[in-house]
Amino acid sequence: MDKRSGCAQYASEILAAHAQGLSGRRIYQDLGDAGFTGSYASVKRFLQRNRETSPPVPFRRLIKLAGQEMQVDYGQGAWVRDERGRRRKTHLLCCVLSFSRRIYCEVSYRQDSESFIRGMENAFRHFCGVTATVVIDNLKAGVIRPCNFDPVLNPKCHDFAMHYGTCILPCRPRIPWHKGRVENVVGYVQNNALAGRTFPSVNAQNTFLWTWLDKVSDHRFHGTEKRHVIDMFHEEKASLQPLPASIFAAFSEELRKVHSDGHVEVQGAYYSVPPEYTSQEVWACHDGRHVRIMSKDLKELALHARQERGRTSTAAGHVPPVKVYLPERGSHWLLEQIEKSIGPGARAWGETVVLSRQAAAPKVLHGLLHLRKAHAAATIEFVCNLAITRGETCYQALKALLEERGDKRQPALPFQSEHELIRPLKEYNHLIDYKDIFP
Repeated sequence: MDKRSGCAQYASEILAAHAQGLSGRRIYQDLGDAGFTGSYASVKRFLQRNRETSPPVPFRRLIKLAGQEMQVDYGQGAWVRDERGRRRKTHLLCCVLSFSRRIYCEVSYRQDSESFIRGMENAFRHFCGVTATVVIDNLKAGVIRPCNFDPVLNPKCHDFAMHYGTCILPCRPRIPWHKGRVENVVGYVQNNALAGRTFPSVNAQNTFLWTWLDKVSDHRFHGTEKRHVIDMFHEEKASLQPLPASIFAAFSEELRKVHSDGHVEVQGAYYSVPPEYTSQEVWACHDGRHVRIMSKDLKELALHARQERGRTSTAAGHVPPVKVYLPERGSHWLLEQIEKSIGPGARAWGETVVLSRQAAAPKVLHGLLHLRKAHAAATIEFVCNLAITRGETCYQALKALLEERGDKRQPALPFQSEHELIRPLKEYNHLIDYKDIFP
């Protein structure tokens, strides 16, 4: 029996199962239950012929509006041979406007966040405007955590987008054709501008590239749009957002772990963060004047002035309340608490202590507050007024006056009215004659 004719008899069943997403092996097993006597190879050949005859699914052509998008990607630049004869590899950054296809490119030795940010900034300056969105690859200089739905940007990249009023959109991981325009541009620049060339320095290579952009790339005829690139750019230029008044301020970012004392170390100095971030990783963004601490989801936690090596900067709100020693709150706060919990006489005595004891006053006032745990407020108030008349400003003298009064508060004993070992009081009611107790 011909194997092909055997599959033809079950053509409808095979095609229906294939349309449901079943594999060739599963289809072959199901056909065996239906009486199919052919081989698995014949089923594979039948499916292959069917796929070859089915029309291919076309790619979707994405139309971008003027000023809507700029795509950015890296490629390899031309080699640099310095005066010593050493060859150094360069990285080629290409930026292309998705509507007009105008290009900006430059090379650098490194592919770090600073080079990446400055390259995109130079592109905006070259185009004399800013696009609404910027599509980038998931490189480490721009993206901390890739994600199909909500990627996390590098802090510097995030601040750069805020400064220029644009939105940076990383493409989906491992799907480079989502930025197909710049993928083609990288190959175009490498093949038409840099192929077969060697330069003595990065500056020389960039000077050549910028001249090539003005004389060659901007005047090329785009085959798909059937127009010159420079003409399309003149149409797009009016749709670009205006440039900000200043360039993006340079700073460095580092991932740091918060120490057990609630501080992070940045270039030898220490800066506090809120206590709930202890032992967690945070971003430390710093320049010559400030240190900004941010969480991993780029929420600002603290802003400090830059400190010298070995110095510490601690914000008042970053010390947990349980770790704040009461004298640290100051004499004014302590006097308010004394008046609230004891009375005006105690505050008056405390004010005399502040005037006479100066730096030691907060600890003495703390001791006065502590006496409230063992003595009644009225007693402390009386003794404080007595101490004022005698000119006493010493805590020990105040404590001695309280001991002379001899009314130290006794701690209340916890009594229970009900317990499994205690008989209820109501059972004794019939035995008690209240007239005998209260005649």
